[in-house]
Amino acid sequence: MARILIVDDDENICRVVARVLQQENHTVETMGTYKDLKERLDRQNIDVVFLDIHLPDKKGDEAIIEMKQHDPLLQVIIVTGDLSVERAVSAIKNGAADYITKPFTREAILHVVASVLRERKNQVQEVTRQRDPLTAIAPSTRLLGTSRKMCNVNLILNKIAQTPYTPALIVGESGTGKELAAQAIHQQSARKDSPLVRINCAAIPRPLVESELFGHEAGAFTDARAMRKGLFELADGGTIFLDEVGELDLSVQPKLLRVLEDRTVTRVGSGVSRPVDVRIIAATNRDLPAMCQLGTFRKDLYFRLAVMTIQMPPLRKHIEDIEIISNSILRQKSIELGRKVIGFSETVMNFFRNYSWPGNVRELKNMIERLIILSDGDVIHFEERHLRSLSFMDSNGDVSESSFLQSLEPREQLSSSRPGSMDLSDTLDDEDSYQVGSNPEYKERMESSQQTGRPMVSGTKGAGAYLAAPMSLQEIVPLEELEKRAILDALNACGGNKSTCAKRLGISRSTLQRKLFQYGIEQEST
Repeated sequence: MARILIVDDDENICRVVARVLQQENHTVETMGTYKDLKERLDRQNIDVVFLDIHLPDKKGDEAIIEMKQHDPLLQVIIVTGDLSVERAVSAIKNGAADYITKPFTREAILHVVASVLRERKNQVQEVTRQRDPLTAIAPSTRLLGTSRKMCNVNLILNKIAQTPYTPALIVGESGTGKELAAQAIHQQSARKDSPLVRINCAAIPRPLVESELFGHEAGAFTDARAMRKGLFELADGGTIFLDEVGELDLSVQPKLLRVLEDRTVTRVGSGVSRPVDVRIIAATNRDLPAMCQLGTFRKDLYFRLAVMTIQMPPLRKHIEDIEIISNSILRQKSIELGRKVIGFSETVMNFFRNYSWPGNVRELKNMIERLIILSDGDVIHFEERHLRSLSFMDSNGDVSESSFLQSLEPREQLSSSRPGSMDLSDTLDDEDSYQVGSNPEYKERMESSQQTGRPMVSGTKGAGAYLAAPMSLQEIVPLEELEKRAILDALNACGGNKSTCAKRLGISRSTLQRKLFQYGIEQEST
């Protein structure tokens, strides 16, 4: 709910408006002069001001400019009589959010307050978006999934949401949906109509952290030309989401602890502590207890943040939810990309169920987007080998070395690049042609190769050193079969030691593991 000031020298007006707003659980204070209003604005964050157009010490429409300079997000509602509409219009031009004429009804008061509060929320979200342009959280009251693990997570999120201030710490691997969990808490709480402000602790430059979080006064430091509210003040009445809190600079952690304990912030360059009404939700994929032992994260701050801890399960631990999550992502991405795609083939869905998803839901989103782009029909269908090449990471969590576009090349096109089938006339230069046509040593080796049926091996410079003996079409073996035989022979020669085998073959162990699975030599490891 909002903090609202009513500034009018008519006590009856103040009393009537205050009673209506208090019935809606707003925090309301009344006063009769602009001087009192200015002193209050200097000490506390205010969301809305009901301002009489005629004050004893200031004209209301003229006061708007000063008030907006002090706080650009302040929503001012001008209170005027029927004969002062022109003055109210002037106040709107000066920055007032709206006006209301006397006498007014309860419904009129609630309508204008709801309207300006919506506008203030939009302005706060725009300001925070500009400071962190990557922020994009879709409103949701629960996380997708019907598995036991996700049901337990949703139950905990709901219970936390019913409390007014309780902090929460969301932990889990990257891509598990920690930001969406924070959104779910906010949307289910009484704070849902107030801002949810996201702070990426890793993205704020160290010298600017304190100013970004808590604000600064004009002249507090070089380039501080005007007062600026911090993100905590912008979130007043709502929720602060501290993403990647483990990256927060150690020097700022005591100030964050103070906010948790006292619910006040002090702008840089100011000696005034301002109350803020926020719930703090933090998230990290780091081991905070271990960081506490190393001295890189304060123990007292950890204990205050971890009043309620939510462990987000990796996707591989609730793979039974993969279908509902995939279809939800498919609908969203299809709209974003302007494509009409309605589902997945069973081959694709089986791959989703069997893949380990080291990048979790974030990797699933990216993969589905790639599938939509590369698919032609209204149902996504690809062979498993294409899907495996498409995945961003292999089963061991390493970045995949395969190329999806190469895997889609027709086998007939690839055959032209296989050893033994290349057109030498396109690759030999003049010197190589001389050696093939007139070098006696080359002719001797070629004749020997044709008689014995063995490949010709030579130290002779040129293409002749790599030519094999001629073979019939029936003797040509696919490259995949040759690769499979080579891997089996190497694995046997290394006594089954995969690390040694991969090293001798000149590939990574993860690539060898993937190829063993690809050729059915062994089951995929998890």
